[in-house]
Amino acid sequence: MGYLYSQLCETERYMITCGLRAGHSIRQIALSLQRSASCISRELRRNRSTDNCYDAVLADKHAKERRYKPRREKKLDVHRGLRHYVVIK
Repeated sequence: MGYLYSQLCETERYMITCGLRAGHSIRQIALSLQRSASCISRELRRNRSTDNCYDAVLADKHAKERRYKPRREKKLDVHRGLRHYVVIK
């Protein structure tokens, strides 16, 4: 199908919720959103709650939090000794 990657928006997450409640499969939901099935599957895996439910509003909130969180901590923030050495030199 060759979809270009872009992050899911709040409306698409709501459509996933509606599709799940209607009993549609992941592939059916993906076709209706013109997304790959793996995209929908990853979204569900990342954002399902402990009771195995998917909430679009909560999923969107978590996605926005992850978007602005750095992937790695900076070395000088983690190693105080190294930071002290660099500041002195």
